[in-house]
Amino acid sequence: QDAGWITPPSIHVVRNHGAVPKLSWAEHKLKITGVPRPCEVSMDELTSGKLAEVASFPVTFICAGNRRKEQNMTKKTVGFNWGCAAVGNSVWTGIRLCDLLNSLGITKPSKEHRFVHFHGPLAELPQGKDGSYGTSIDIGWALDRERDVLLAFKQNGELLTPDHGAPLRTLLPGCIGGRMIKWLCNMHVSDKPSENHYHYFDNRVLPPHVDAELATAEGWWYKPEYIINHMNINSAMFEPRHNSTFPTGGKHKTLKVCGYAYTGGGNMIIRAEISLDSGKSWEIADLTRPEDEIAAARGTDKHWCWAWW
Repeated sequence: QDAGWITPPSIHVVRNHGAVPKLSWAEHKLKITGVPRPCEVSMDELTSGKLAEVASFPVTFICAGNRRKEQNMTKKTVGFNWGCAAVGNSVWTGIRLCDLLNSLGITKPSKEHRFVHFHGPLAELPQGKDGSYGTSIDIGWALDRERDVLLAFKQNGELLTPDHGAPLRTLLPGCIGGRMIKWLCNMHVSDKPSENHYHYFDNRVLPPHVDAELATAEGWWYKPEYIINHMNINSAMFEPRHNSTFPTGGKHKTLKVCGYAYTGGGNMIIRAEISLDSGKSWEIADLTRPEDEIAAARGTDKHWCWAWW
């Protein structure tokens, strides 16, 4: 909150499944296969603008577990206790995935070109066949320019830091962080979705009666309808702080109440309402949405950023 609407990398949410790998801008290459023109692309080539135009715009990033502590108080999940600060909003710079795919010969979905796979360094993590963190998205999603999928190399105008995926990461606006790949090493276009361990065993919402043991025994992890991709609508308070008090009769006559709200799908937060009587009545709060002018300048109705109320 104190940092403002744009979050500096130093306090932006970080979620890793293992140690941060040591990758070099000068030596790193993105290997791209399953396309008509497979290649290995250096960072200098990727950022030159020759393969695809470089673009910058703000996007709110969340971990799917944002506010999970409250959920765990109701029913324990396999995830740890995130508070309400697993969120940040930065200006990301990169090349659009749709432009890169077009330059490599894929302009529309086909039977053999149905999914785009991404994964990070091999042998990075203890689980899975190759120890990589990977996932995939539909080719229609990847080719849709309005979805603004980026291969990003800058955050707030500076090259990515190691914690945030340096030198290259995917950035999927409106999507949970678990579907974005930091330290991107490989991209592959296929007729089938990813079989990476983390694509299946991370970021699923299963029915209440299905715990991890039952999910494994009955194959619930592999049911595509339970995957989490897009952010759900959410809101939390900045102030008053949890368990804070407001003494009556003191010198302060008013109490500031404020917070944030976000949603997925490129949808716009249109209002925030607050109740002071346990939901019996509601008042509309003042809403700050700096992205409106940015979206208008970009010629889109997509809103990828949080609003403050």
